[in-house]
Amino acid sequence: MSLTLQQDEQFWYHGTCAAAAESICVKGIMTTESINQGQDFSTEFNRGFYLGSDLFQAVEWARAKIPRGGNAAVLVYEVKNNWHQSFKHLEITNDDEWEKMIIDCRRGDWDETKSHPREDLHSIGGNICYNPRDLEHQSPLRYRHFKQLALLSSQEKDHVQHFNQSLHAIIATTV
Repeated sequence: MSLTLQQDEQFWYHGTCAAAAESICVKGIMTTESINQGQDFSTEFNRGFYLGSDLFQAVEWARAKIPRGGNAAVLVYEVKNNWHQSFKHLEITNDDEWEKMIIDCRRGDWDETKSHPREDLHSIGGNICYNPRDLEHQSPLRYRHFKQLALLSSQEKDHVQHFNQSLHAIIATTV
């Protein structure tokens, strides 16, 4: 197996437990199920499936969720760099705006007056927030030069199907 990219492609990673990875392989990404509620862009009525561009962060995330002796996995998606051009995608590049968006969403305060109301979006992306729990203590967020992406639940499923068809590899590890 090769993890070689073409110039116009990128990898996205999703860290999880082995059982969830198997379910995703069989059923595909299910943004309508009870996944990740209360995370950055998931609410009771609108779910998100999270990916990141940093393999090591995905491994850390998966291992942190698994009890000792359990099996973790990272799903590797290979997608074109411009995949989001045919979907309603919001990319936030300003760290202050991104921090405010994460804080607002974690509090359940998605600002409907924004130019992109939540229910109109297929996905949202920005820099990875490596310490989201620090938001509770009003500590500044730390960013690295990697991205995170949330595929949001929507009546349309083409954006999720695009990733389902882009599954490239599974990396398994024992905690």
